[in-house]
Amino acid sequence: MQDNRIYKAIIRTLSYSDVFDYPLKKHELWKFLNIRTQVNKNSFNKALNQMIRARKIEAKNRHLFLIGRKKIVFERLKRERISIGKLEAAKKAANILSFIPTIKLIGISGSLSLKNAQIIDDIDFFIITTHKSLWITRFFVNVLLLLTGYKRSIHDLHGMNLVCPNLFLSEDNLLLSRLRRNLFSAREIAQLYLLLDRDSMYKKFLSANFWVKNYLANVKIPKSPAKRDPALREKIPLKRDIWERFLDSLDKIFYAVQFLYMSNRITGEEIRRKAAYFHPQDKGKIILKIYKMRCEKYSKNILQDIDNKPPFLYI
Repeated sequence: MQDNRIYKAIIRTLSYSDVFDYPLKKHELWKFLNIRTQVNKNSFNKALNQMIRARKIEAKNRHLFLIGRKKIVFERLKRERISIGKLEAAKKAANILSFIPTIKLIGISGSLSLKNAQIIDDIDFFIITTHKSLWITRFFVNVLLLLTGYKRSIHDLHGMNLVCPNLFLSEDNLLLSRLRRNLFSAREIAQLYLLLDRDSMYKKFLSANFWVKNYLANVKIPKSPAKRDPALREKIPLKRDIWERFLDSLDKIFYAVQFLYMSNRITGEEIRRKAAYFHPQDKGKIILKIYKMRCEKYSKNILQDIDNKPPFLYI
């Protein structure tokens, strides 16, 4: 029975990556295995080898992919070469932004995080800020990127090698909104390419989004530390308290001004005081819809065999 679960999980995982023309290496397939509860690695290896021998999936140059999709191996290698220059640009932009003290984390999301970018792609930045500073931080991020020529304009059709800071979270609001807790977001979180990570913020981000393991059981996520009793918290010094109140008030102003500026262009984006998702939810929905179709197309016969036969007859 466990083998059946693994067979299905392998097909689901390869189907999802196939949406992006991205074959997986063995360790990547294990890490991103789309399964709810973790399985024994030996059982995984056995099931994988059986599927390859039975030609239910294919392997070439240490890459694994669905039947008839050999061409995406070459595509991945080509995109890895394309991604080199984009990653260099991303690192330079992140170095500039690192001078902003309210930034806790800068990561690359999207295809570039896996070195799977196409030549016309821009560079998606995911940024976590200190609390009560998200909109102040966003303002200075955009100013610095504009001044240094790294900012993608809304008028740029593709924004090749330009930075698009499309997701901001405050450190006191790390849990993704309920509507975004799906396979698409789980993969984005798990494959984030870190450029700046202060105070182990990525581990805190993972801990806050422990739901990711409902989709990717093999991803290592540290458990959240126990919450401290509010009565035991240290008293905030007066100067610090005054500064935080001032920062909070200033951030409210920056939020109001920026929201007003972009209000006539907001469609499916999610804009809040402690979170700004500038990629509309539609993108994730479209990806998941294509994934479902791809999974049904490639798994129909395979999963039917798995469901109807004992594992040892499967091969």
